[in-house]
Amino acid sequence: MNWEDQLKVQAFLDGQLPPDEAETTAAWIQRDPAAAALLAELRGTRQAVRLAQGPVMLAESREFYWSKIAQDIARSERRFPIRSKPGLLARLRILVLPIAALVVLVVVGISLRFHTQTAPKVANGVPPQSATNPKLAITETTNTILVK
Repeated sequence: MNWEDQLKVQAFLDGQLPPDEAETTAAWIQRDPAAAALLAELRGTRQAVRLAQGPVMLAESREFYWSKIAQDIARSERRFPIRSKPGLLARLRILVLPIAALVVLVVVGISLRFHTQTAPKVANGVPPQSATNPKLAITETTNTILVK
């Protein structure tokens, strides 16, 4: 017996089938011993649950219980109002932060480029001639020190 057949037997027991389908299912259950055994097992389970479970009594009426839930929902909605759109400060933050980051990057890039263009060149660990001895000259092609 497949899953759908088992569900059909349970729906038959619960009275959830339309009348014409209930008649065909009842005839099928009488012919099929596996379906009849499942129906008997489901009836036994239903009876055991009914006997084991006593009547459930609520301390409050159903309407009062649901009205308390509705009041709690209304109270929580008042505590946390939903904003439809962000405020002016949030919108400005969205624009200002990326622009500020871009400006910082441009300034750092320009300063690094300027610094590398104006820095004195040092070849083989020897500083430029104007800083130490004007008689020493460094040739850039051979990296040798010439004495004038």
